[in-house]
Amino acid sequence: MVRLITKDTHPEHDTICAFRREHQALLRESFGKVLQLAQALQLAQFGQIPVSLDGTKIAANASKHSAG
Repeated sequence: MVRLITKDTHPEHDTICAFRREHQALLRESFGKVLQLAQALQLAQFGQIPVSLDGTKIAANASKHSAG
């Protein structure tokens, strides 16, 4: 998501940290609204069952031989 918002650039850790710090209240409120919407649309069940909203499959090769 960050790369989409930043037009495929790679922001530094300090930039992301500063953004999160400056917009902490808005991010907390937005996250709560996303969870409420997911529950209202029955996309997730909250309680004692783990929640996963993204089932994206990504091909990867993590073998010692391919890491270079």
